Amino acid sequence: MGEHASREWIESEYSRMQKEWENGDLMHVRSLHEEILEDWEWNRPEMYRRLKEEGLLEKLAFVLQEKMWQEEESLSASGMPPGDAKAQAMADWLMLGPEDDNEDEDVDEDVDEVQVFWVPW
Repeated sequence: MGEHASREWIESEYSRMQKEWENGDLMHVRSLHEEILEDWEWNRPEMYRRLKEEGLLEKLAFVLQEKMWQEEESLSASGMPPGDAKAQAMADWLMLGPEDDNEDEDVDEDVDEVQVFWVPW
């Protein structure tokens, strides 16, 4: 099921999170960031291309990794074992699965939204 993440949402979340990261309030793992990008390039090449062209690829990878860490913390705090919490959070935020061949047929190239993933909120 595809949802849309607006440019505005991506930019807003990235700006907020970037400030928090610069203050040392967020953890960002560069190797995981690279794995996210590699997974998208392999499994979601059209999404990857469009995000890159729009200048949103790195920002969205940053935002979704931070969302994953937040969910992991929340799940652990609710009593889920840490390994299970991390696996669930990664599945919810980072594992997008392959694109459908006809997923972008009806998408206007000039839209201000990019079809990305199922948003778990």
